[in-house]
Amino acid sequence: YLTLYSPPMMDIKHFERKQLINRGDESYEGVVAVTYKKEHYAEAMTRAAARPALLLYGNIDVPLREKTPDAKKLKASFPFDAVNLDYTNSLFSKTNADIMSTHLQAIDNIVQLQQGKDRYVLFVTTRAENGQFSQVFLKELVNRIDENLAHNQDFIRAYRDAIGVRTGGQLLAYAYRKFVPIGLVKMVAQILSQNHFEIAECDSLILDRDSNRPERSLLHLAFLVTASAAPRSRNLRTLGRPSFEHERRIAPFVTKTGR
Repeated sequence: YLTLYSPPMMDIKHFERKQLINRGDESYEGVVAVTYKKEHYAEAMTRAAARPALLLYGNIDVPLREKTPDAKKLKASFPFDAVNLDYTNSLFSKTNADIMSTHLQAIDNIVQLQQGKDRYVLFVTTRAENGQFSQVFLKELVNRIDENLAHNQDFIRAYRDAIGVRTGGQLLAYAYRKFVPIGLVKMVAQILSQNHFEIAECDSLILDRDSNRPERSLLHLAFLVTASAAPRSRNLRTLGRPSFEHERRIAPFVTKTGR
């Protein structure tokens, strides 16, 4: 189990209660955690027991693309049965001037490192209130939704029946809280597809902090991921083009989210 560490360890303790994680004499077996807060790292190191089997200090986005000793330890721990990327900020912030978000790049790197795993769970959490995401990123999500509306019949039927609007841009304008989960699930499906995985099941939940200003909402996404083989092209139109076959499981999610 790979997770972003915070001292309460609520996720680790939850999975222990569900008998999905074993606690040994000194640590939680098979649990790898990364924390970017020095005080959290120091607190964990003082624990005589019940700490992650491997705890690394730093931003998880960084060691996934480096060759430091800690990066080698992290990469050597793959693949995992479950990965929990509980980001407390935005996947692609409006203040991000880069062409690629490090959080999204980390997801892509993690999926690549999961090669050889036939089945695993991926959790992703991001700030989701309106105004959090870069306009460039929102436009990219619009384009990806529109791609499905042009090519994926299951997606088209679910989208039109449950939502009614005809384009990704209309969904962004009129139903932001439906647009973000659907757009992000579509993007994750494509990341998985490039690495020979697909979504078997997915779900989402938006949690609002409270009614006080400023608004703060967290979007939680959960994916059951399975290995897959890309279907062979059967006609000239699909030869050499990306397949939308891996995204067929998105349609029930679109129906649920839309309604």
